[in-house]
Amino acid sequence: MLYLDTDNVALDRDSMNVPYVGPLHVAAGDAATPPWKLPHERKYLMSFVGSTRGTPDNVLLRTALRAMCERDDACATARPRKTAENLMLKWESTFCLEPGGYSETRKSAVDSMMMGCVPIFFQTAAQYDEVYMFHWENWKES
Repeated sequence: MLYLDTDNVALDRDSMNVPYVGPLHVAAGDAATPPWKLPHERKYLMSFVGSTRGTPDNVLLRTALRAMCERDDACATARPRKTAENLMLKWESTFCLEPGGYSETRKSAVDSMMMGCVPIFFQTAAQYDEVYMFHWENWKES
């Protein structure tokens, strides 16, 4: 039996990390150009979509990021749960801040990648290598 998990590093050969499923689905044979390949002007240097909840360490970071973004016109913030608005904000941002919440991986990071926004992680890279291996492709080595 194979066990799938979204957050923990695979502990044995019967377990595998998989990323969260995002709201955007592009089929291989789809004639439409995926959003991350469409050229457009990005209004914001960075954005943070999320609440200030999470583990104690992550709450401190998320609170600081939200406060920083609210003081700077180059950064935009949004609360979670408004999927269409959040995706549009990621579409309009060059970098998307992705701090951990209750876990280190976030569905928001998948949304960022799908909208062409570069995710900025605040945890060690090793965990992301395994969870996001389907998204990295060859650009990680570039």
